Amino acid sequence: MLLFVTMFLVLPALIVTDPCTPVHDNGNNKFKCMKNNVELGYLLYKDLQPHFYNQPQNTPNKEIKIDEIEVLPSHQHIGVGRLLMERFLTFAEDQLHKSEVSLYVKISNQNAIDFYKMWLPTDR
Repeated sequence: MLLFVTMFLVLPALIVTDPCTPVHDNGNNKFKCMKNNVELGYLLYKDLQPHFYNQPQNTPNKEIKIDEIEVLPSHQHIGVGRLLMERFLTFAEDQLHKSEVSLYVKISNQNAIDFYKMWLPTDR
């Protein structure tokens, strides 16, 4: 009986579900977190662009600029920002792998910088 209670009542409660589904809107350079057709937050970025830094032989690097990050205040506590940042960083890493050059993430304003620091996954 205890095994039954553990398997069917306790274990499902331990499974954490995401508060929303990150969706990449490639045409608008936007990641948005959707739940029941409602946008709970978004992250806007600029396309990968080549930039030249102080490197041997002027090797170009790629840069993604985060223009804006916003999560509705009522949803900030449930991990929407974390999901957006994780999905964006996965996208950036995929782009880096395809281009085989260094990647820089540049954030355009102080609010976005503060938000980025708050939600940056610790394993990146």
